Amino acid sequence: MRQAVVAICSIALLAGACTQGIEAPGVSSAPPATGATASVEPTGISGGSRIPLCESVEPISAPAERYRDTPIYVANEMPVDEIRAWAAARPGFEDIWIDRDQAGWITVAFSRDADARQAELEKQFPEVGAVAVGVDWTTAELEELQRRVTQEIAPLFPVNSWTSVTQGVVGIGIGVLEADRIAAVEEHFAGERVCIEGADPADVPAEGPQAQQGDGWRLLADQQGVGQTYRTGIATDRASYQALWTQIGLRGEPPLVDFESEVVVWFGAVFGSSCPHL
Repeated sequence: MRQAVVAICSIALLAGACTQGIEAPGVSSAPPATGATASVEPTGISGGSRIPLCESVEPISAPAERYRDTPIYVANEMPVDEIRAWAAARPGFEDIWIDRDQAGWITVAFSRDADARQAELEKQFPEVGAVAVGVDWTTAELEELQRRVTQEIAPLFPVNSWTSVTQGVVGIGIGVLEADRIAAVEEHFAGERVCIEGADPADVPAEGPQAQQGDGWRLLADQQGVGQTYRTGIATDRASYQALWTQIGLRGEPPLVDFESEVVVWFGAVFGSSCPHL
């Protein structure tokens, strides 16, 4: 017998800001400095956009010959703090990150003298998996660019942004990849170190009232300010249904459910308090 899904959606508000980030896809609009490799002509959006999609951009990495077969880091045992302390005392140090695509090796970005720093790394830390990469940007430049994105784009439509040190750009989340939003970003930031991400307009539900039921499902309840974030639950009989309703903290009496042909599933949705467009 086919069983229908009867859904409960509880919405809990998760406080937090949406304009900051530390690692997200990005792109460099200019060739990387000596010792680093990155995509300099990333795939843009269909239609000839001058702003690339963040997902199409390759991360910064060192030349292949600088990586060895060992060590291989599987968790967080790499000596990041030790390498960071060493790097911070060198001129041109910009940032440091773990490259999970390169056996967990440590990547240290320098805006000057990266080749010299690589030689020092190999001499001072011969057993450590770490590489120095040259970048033609500074952390301060990325932070200033992100500030401009917020200042210039936020008044036009809801936007979130982040600095991506692993690619050396500022990512811009525009919500939906609509032509007018893409054009606005192009007008302000074409040729700069930015990429955009958002939902395909074809995948976004139409504005207005949404369907309350469909093939094999129906919505039982949709209440804000109740339940726990990122949680789910299931009920297969009246007792577990009542217990689930109480656990979530839903108001009112539970609607009738035919457990001969239906099961109840709870989704604990989450929305950021400063991201009203999500």
